[in-house]
Amino acid sequence: MTTFSLFNCTFIYLLVLILVSSTSSLDSILHSITGVVSKNNFSYYTLQNRGYISIVLKSEEGDADLYISQPHISHHPTFDPDTYCLQSTTCGIDILHIPKWFKRPIYLGIYGHPSNEIASYRLDIINNSNPGEEFNLNLFESEEENETQSINTDKNSDKINEHAEQVIDSLSLSLQLFWNFIGIILEVLFL
Repeated sequence: MTTFSLFNCTFIYLLVLILVSSTSSLDSILHSITGVVSKNNFSYYTLQNRGYISIVLKSEEGDADLYISQPHISHHPTFDPDTYCLQSTTCGIDILHIPKWFKRPIYLGIYGHPSNEIASYRLDIINNSNPGEEFNLNLFESEEENETQSINTDKNSDKINEHAEQVIDSLSLSLQLFWNFIGIILEVLFL
């Protein structure tokens, strides 16, 4: 085996090792659902997963909004503040972060905004293995109080959504640049 071939094999091995280690730390998508909801109507889902969960609702057409409730609040969250714990009503990507202490099951309501006849959407449920500040919703002193109280984070949702969208955008760009770099290197090595 020549020195050049040995160098190529070592280089490819290191690239694969870097790729595997970088993707293993990424959050995993637990569920991905596409759906359609007509204006002024709701589609409902129940989420059983435990731990730190991020819910990403992307409106493909029209405008869908996201409402989330714990079982002791409502099984069918709506835009009525008495029926939801968390909500995101942006005109873009709606992102909500569910702390691990939220009671399960979690109820999701997707509302079709009346500005369009229908709203088609993609709903991603993401397991966060390494939660950050976006999960710092602990408004109570002890975990025991967390289990008996509910919260409404209307005030913080815009700030949290903005931060989460920036993180997702930067991660997507980083991965795309990384894949482009890998593609160029592989083309150079095997031409």
